[in-house]
Amino acid sequence: MWARFHCLFCHGYEEKNVVSAGVLAVGDISAPMMSLHMARMAKRLAPNITIYTDGAEELAQQTAQAAVDDDIKVESRRITRLEKGAEGSTVVVHLDNGQTITEGFLVRFFSAFSLVHMTTTYLFAHCRRPLM
Repeated sequence: MWARFHCLFCHGYEEKNVVSAGVLAVGDISAPMMSLHMARMAKRLAPNITIYTDGAEELAQQTAQAAVDDDIKVESRRITRLEKGAEGSTVVVHLDNGQTITEGFLVRFFSAFSLVHMTTTYLFAHCRRPLM
C-alpha cells in the first residue's frame, strides 16, 4: 500500500523526514483553511509541502494568498493520475501537462462517513467472530 494518509495524528510519523509531501485539496478539504491546516500538520513531517487543488483555480488563488507566510506551495493544475513510486511510500503525481512530481506521501482527509464505512468494511472483512 502506498502512503496516502487521512490523519497525520494517527499516521505519517513513519515517513518523517521525507523530502516532500503533498496535500490533496479535494472533497472535504477543498477549502483554503482546511487544506492549509492539513499542510501545516504535514510540514512537521516534511520540509517541502505542496497543496494540489486539481484544477480548482479559485481555490488555488485563495490558498496561495493564505499560505504566503507558511512556505507552502500550491499546485493548481489538474491531476491525471496517482501512482506508487519506486521507493518506500513515495507517490508520483501526474499533472495534465505531462509533468510528474514525486512526493514522499500524500495527505487526503476523509469525512466521518467515509471513515465509518472503511472501518465497517474492514471489520466485516477481517473479523472471524460476530460483532454482537
